[in-house]
Amino acid sequence: MASLHRMLLMQLCLMGLVATQTLPPQAKLYCLYWCGNVQIPYPFGIGDGCYLPTNTRFNLSCNLSTTPPSTRWTGITLTITDISLAESELQIITFIAKECYNEEGEMTYSKSPSLRVSPAPYTISDTKNKFFTVCCDTYALFQGYRDEKRFQTGCMSLCDDRENISDSCSGVGCCETAIPSGLKNRTIRLSSYYNNSYIMGFNPCSYAFIVQDMASSVSPRIQVLSIRTTLQSFG
Repeated sequence: MASLHRMLLMQLCLMGLVATQTLPPQAKLYCLYWCGNVQIPYPFGIGDGCYLPTNTRFNLSCNLSTTPPSTRWTGITLTITDISLAESELQIITFIAKECYNEEGEMTYSKSPSLRVSPAPYTISDTKNKFFTVCCDTYALFQGYRDEKRFQTGCMSLCDDRENISDSCSGVGCCETAIPSGLKNRTIRLSSYYNNSYIMGFNPCSYAFIVQDMASSVSPRIQVLSIRTTLQSFG
C-alpha cells in the first residue's frame, strides 16, 4: 500500500516584517534563495549574515546529500517543505506514532515521537491541522504545552472486521479531533484495548499523527509511514 505524506502547519511570528513588505519575498543580497524546491526569503537565510540575527530559528541549512536538496533548521533534523511569509506559515515533515503487536499479543514495535518547536517564534497551527488515529483497536492521546500549561486531547478508533472499514475517516478504523491553539511542542501516545488480537489478520499496527487538515484525505486502508506538518505564527 502507498505511504501517506501529509503536511503539518506551523505559524511563525515575523515581528511586523510581513505587514510592511511591499516587494515579493526575496533573500538578502548574495545569499542563497533556493534550496531544492524551497524558497528561502528573508528573515530566513542560509549562512552567516543571511538571516535575521535576533533569532537563530531563522538560521537554516541546505542538505545537499538528498535529492532534491532539503531545507532544515541548523542543528535540527526536521525538514522544511515550504515557507510562506504571506501566510506566516512553514510546512515541515515529521514522523508518526506507531505501535504493532504479534499474534501472541506481544508488542513488537513502538514509536512515539515528540515535536518541540520552542523557543519562539513557532507554534503548531490549530486551525489547519487535526489529530488523527488509524486502527481498529486503539486509542491515542495528544499532549502539548502552551507556556507552562499542559493541554490534552485524543480519540479512539474501533472496528470488528475489514468489511466495516471505509476510505474516509468516519470513526470506523479512523478517528479525528481538533487540537488546542498556541502549542509549542507535542507528544503522541498510542495504546490498544486488546493488543490488536482480534484484528491481527488485517490490522496488526496502530498509527496516530497530526496532519494538515485541508490537505488530508486520511484513509484507514493506507499504511502510514510519515507525514508533513505545518507550523504557524502566534504574534
